[in-house]
Amino acid sequence: MITALHTLVYSDDHTATRAFFKDVLRWPFVNDEGSTEPSDWLIFGFGRGELGVHPTAGDQGGSSWTEPRHHEISLMCDDIESTMSELSGRGAEFNGEPQEMGFGIGVRLHVPGADDILLPAPSQAGVPSLNSTMAADLPPWPQVAPRHGGVVLRAFTTGDAAMARELSTDPYVPMIGTLSANASEQQALEWVERQLQRLPEGTGFSFAIAESATDVALGGAGLWCQELSAGRATAGYAVVPSARGRGVATDALIALTSFGWTIAELHRIELYIEEWNIASVRTAERAGFQREGLLRSHQEIGGRRRDMLIYAATRDATS
Repeated sequence: MITALHTLVYSDDHTATRAFFKDVLRWPFVNDEGSTEPSDWLIFGFGRGELGVHPTAGDQGGSSWTEPRHHEISLMCDDIESTMSELSGRGAEFNGEPQEMGFGIGVRLHVPGADDILLPAPSQAGVPSLNSTMAADLPPWPQVAPRHGGVVLRAFTTGDAAMARELSTDPYVPMIGTLSANASEQQALEWVERQLQRLPEGTGFSFAIAESATDVALGGAGLWCQELSAGRATAGYAVVPSARGRGVATDALIALTSFGWTIAELHRIELYIEEWNIASVRTAERAGFQREGLLRSHQEIGGRRRDMLIYAATRDATS
């Protein structure tokens, strides 16, 4: 069964091209550790994709046209002007001005060391995007990183393995997720890679919690959207022991919740917390979540059934 589309860019300056995808487009990535190339051999993920097949000749508007047989990469956006402004602020350059292309407005994005990439914003009158038709199932990765207070929610990188290793020393965190207790470097990297797959596999959004001033990872936060069709999602968060007690989890949950309300289909975000976890209860309440009750024997954690407090935030309560 085919599970994904893999795209290759052949570059005259692969280091510059990879830096462009990492620093300007800010796509999540992992290192291809099986490669014989230097350590900057990166594999990037970018959420959902689609594939179209065009003829090499045709007629449009009374005029004939031809194209050589080739493959082309395009990066779709929802608004051409705001996207160009955002990318320009990170150092991106464009070849020419946006033009009407029949299916929407597009512009050529310059990629250092490689060919330009078309950046179109498909119009409603044009051919509908597969991504837009699937948006009700799972929205795309946010173009602007959610942030609040001193933290920013960003995509995980392999550099976050050290954070994952510290997080794995907490006796509770490994019991409620896929992070191994006292994880090795390899186990931490594998956990980071699993976080990068949460959106492509349709589970939800897994963010690294990073300090805004330094970009150092302090933990993780997730918005799990398996029940998005019913207007619900579940949130979760964990902060490394060395960063606790200074409001990191509260800032992260506020940022995560604010991002959640950008998803039109979402109306309710839930939290499940054990009664003894007073620190997490305080985090939920400071972020505006309301206690709704106690779920007896709700789930198994560490080999036994646990009671869970349920907290929730709703869109109508914040509007």
